[in-house]
Amino acid sequence: MSPARKIESYGGAKKAALLLLSMGKAHAAQVLRHFTAEELRLIPRFGPDVERISGVEIEGLVEEFGREFADGMKFLGTSQEVEDLISGVLTPEQIAQMKSEPVAEAREPVWGRLSTLNEQVLASYVALEHPQIATVILSRMPSELAAKVLGLLNAGLRRDVMGRMLSLAGLHDEAVVILERALGEDLLAGPVRGQQSETRSRVADIINRLDEEQVADALSNLAQTRPEDADALRGMLFSFTDIAKLSKAARTLLFDKVPTDRLVFALTSADPGLQELALSSLTARTRRMVEAELKGGQNPSPRDIRSAQRGIADLALAMAGRGEIDLNSSDAESVSQVA
Repeated sequence: MSPARKIESYGGAKKAALLLLSMGKAHAAQVLRHFTAEELRLIPRFGPDVERISGVEIEGLVEEFGREFADGMKFLGTSQEVEDLISGVLTPEQIAQMKSEPVAEAREPVWGRLSTLNEQVLASYVALEHPQIATVILSRMPSELAAKVLGLLNAGLRRDVMGRMLSLAGLHDEAVVILERALGEDLLAGPVRGQQSETRSRVADIINRLDEEQVADALSNLAQTRPEDADALRGMLFSFTDIAKLSKAARTLLFDKVPTDRLVFALTSADPGLQELALSSLTARTRRMVEAELKGGQNPSPRDIRSAQRGIADLALAMAGRGEIDLNSSDAESVSQVA
């Protein structure tokens, strides 16, 4: 029987037991210590043919687990089967201690607390996980943090994760609890979404916060693998340079809400045509102030410039969401028309 057919013949209970046993005693013990008494009772027994499982089959199981995790894998079994499974991994004292532990009644608010961590730490952690688990983690982070972490991942993994986000389904509570506990213990030492349109909105929010090169790379890959989603996402993206798509009335409403210092930072080093397009939408007094600041030789950092531009783009998206402006006006002026 081929490895794939052999794996398919196993039930979910045997697959779970095999994954635990294939870790080896030391690693399995670390995992099992985090199980509650209730979870221990749900783990099944795997038979004596474990030694005949090949590396290829184990790799297939890991891949399958990564996919199944997003849908919430459930373990089934009896109390006696638990004893059979863990007796070769933990001592009787450890087993008794774990069984006496109360089942947790509340979750730690993990996702919001991740924002307190350095994005490089998060990126290093996520990069070591299976892409499907990395996708789940990133999809539940605040959008701004997820964008920063995505930007630190290698291009291949970033493309893989972006594609998986678009097909990510809702998770079972059991899977969420396991993931939150692992994140809390691994990173913090100390809920949730669905539906295609909502998923696209969240992915678009993340992409909007990436650098232009990263945005182009993500959309290019999606256009090849998920063309419909790529087209939908393009219509949901908005960067600072897209103010050229706004009508003059919309730009006037937008810039009326932007502090002068932020506008100055955003226009620093901008294309001259784009600068003029923005300036032409200001009141005479505000225009003089902004032009004076620009000519004064301000030298904001690239980070401050990007932050100011992203802030204005986010404001435009928020105003469009409230129906105050139209992001794609038919009477928008082009940069060449103004320049």
